[in-house]
Amino acid sequence: MRALYFFLVLLLVSSCDSDQERVSESEVDPANLEKDALNLSLEKGLNQAKEWVNAWPDELNLQKEDFALMRTDSLRDVTMPERNPILQDDPLYDFQYPHPSGDGRIDIYSAKVEARKDTDEAFFNPDSKVVWYRADGMKETLLFMGPAGMLDEGMWLNDTQFVVLGSLQSENGFQPMFWLIDMEKDLLYQFEHSGLTSDYDPVAYLEAKLKNLELR
Repeated sequence: MRALYFFLVLLLVSSCDSDQERVSESEVDPANLEKDALNLSLEKGLNQAKEWVNAWPDELNLQKEDFALMRTDSLRDVTMPERNPILQDDPLYDFQYPHPSGDGRIDIYSAKVEARKDTDEAFFNPDSKVVWYRADGMKETLLFMGPAGMLDEGMWLNDTQFVVLGSLQSENGFQPMFWLIDMEKDLLYQFEHSGLTSDYDPVAYLEAKLKNLELR
């Protein structure tokens, strides 16, 4: 009789544990999972861009907690046949970002940087683009930025996610920006820093990075 009673108690406890597990699984919010994944990508990108982070005034304190997701846009299907015009002997080739698994290269500088006529001195065009020259010979424009924006740095986080770091200028100053491009989901996430500063030169980072670039 005691054995039967003990067995029934174990069965009841096991049933309760199973019910609790099912409740816990049902309480998992997909939105929270996506938010956690985005915060992890934000943190990873900032950690890999220490030089860019340190280029901003200390007062802004560029930590992931200071960035907020402000927009989520679908990637525009701006794809056309065009192979990478930046060849290995081009000085900008080494400043492109090769895909981790060999699917072409991403370029964020060739639309921005140009040589003046009759000189090797570089100057910056008003607009910027993020372009993916894929291995299949297709060109895909991932991000376009007008004169108010500056695209400073980029990096692959993995085979499907690319980060762009830069700034936006308003009448109140300059604001650090973080763009996450997810090719698998065809989405563009825009993170904005909560602070603004007037103590910032928007071309200083690019000038320092490209200081030894010999354009022709």
